[in-house]
Amino acid sequence: MERKKQAVSKLDTASSGPSETRSPNKRGLSGARKQLVELMQDVYFGRIERLVVRGGEPVFEPSPRVVREIKIGGDNAIDPEHCGSDFLLKSQVRQFFLELLRVGDGVIERIEVKHGLPFRVIVETPFTSAANE
Repeated sequence: MERKKQAVSKLDTASSGPSETRSPNKRGLSGARKQLVELMQDVYFGRIERLVVRGGEPVFEPSPRVVREIKIGGDNAIDPEHCGSDFLLKSQVRQFFLELLRVGDGVIERIEVKHGLPFRVIVETPFTSAANE
């Protein structure tokens, strides 16, 4: 429970917190967050499953499961504007990184990706009743 409080505290101070939460650019991200942005860009449409999170950072050991959706006859091309080494992060990516902080230590069951951006995140959390606290 204490880790959750720390993660929420980080969310409350995100504007003055780590550069990863306030940086509008890819270059300001940690190596693991850059890797996750690049993975979402590579997936473009699909999902990332069972992503481990430690201290609000993505962990790639064990490797998450990646499922790509390919629309036959559709536009499956990656936006060239976002293939470079640095670019402004969209608000969806910044909000997603705040959610990683909220998770703290855990597993994200599924990240649904559309146009290379996180669209929906499914997080499993343990149930705790008020009587147990």
